[in-house]
Amino acid sequence: MHTNEEPNNPPAGRGAQKGEQVAYNRAPHSTCELFTNESDEYYPVCQPMSTPSLIRSEYVPIGRQLHYPTKWGRKKAATHLLEFKIEDLHKQIESAQAELSKLKKCLESVNEWPDDSKE
Repeated sequence: MHTNEEPNNPPAGRGAQKGEQVAYNRAPHSTCELFTNESDEYYPVCQPMSTPSLIRSEYVPIGRQLHYPTKWGRKKAATHLLEFKIEDLHKQIESAQAELSKLKKCLESVNEWPDDSKE
């Protein structure tokens, strides 16, 4: 290294500056969201986003909404969103049942205690 060069600066003519995006890793994305109608039934609505977004390795719904690559299509996006929500609810049910079972077992144990009330 020559003494007239800065250690962290690239030599002149290399192009990209520090923090500048080099690769084109954006693609058109859309949003799929679940709504409820007057009968309290779900229906998905998919709409394109106005600007391209960064491509991700995984697309996970947040709440009732999923951002997805437009090339997936509406059917795949809605299916992904609904399957994710269904799987999440099954996990919540299993967790709640396990918690309920532990609470019932604890209550049975407490009911076996001698009554120490002083009336």
